[in-house]
Amino acid sequence: MMKKVVKIVKKGHDDGNILYWLSLSYIERLAELQKMREELNAIYYPDQQGFQRVCRIIKRSDKFSQSSRVPQYAIEKYFKDNEKLQMLIS
Repeated sequence: MMKKVVKIVKKGHDDGNILYWLSLSYIERLAELQKMREELNAIYYPDQQGFQRVCRIIKRSDKFSQSSRVPQYAIEKYFKDNEKLQMLIS
């Protein structure tokens, strides 16, 4: 027999929500955010169509034509930020 358990918490003090979002990768969080946006837009703005995205490259900058590699400082910053996030989660 299972007992029914009810936990009453004040608004904003529920840790389950933040722990759920922190457990997701940033790609999964962005996907969930986009899903929520689409659901809300379907409810509040059912007749509106989204914008068509068009990108045209007119001229490439010299700094991008030299190399398409990611700069080392950007890689180091990513891993440093990722370590901080891992510390928050654990």
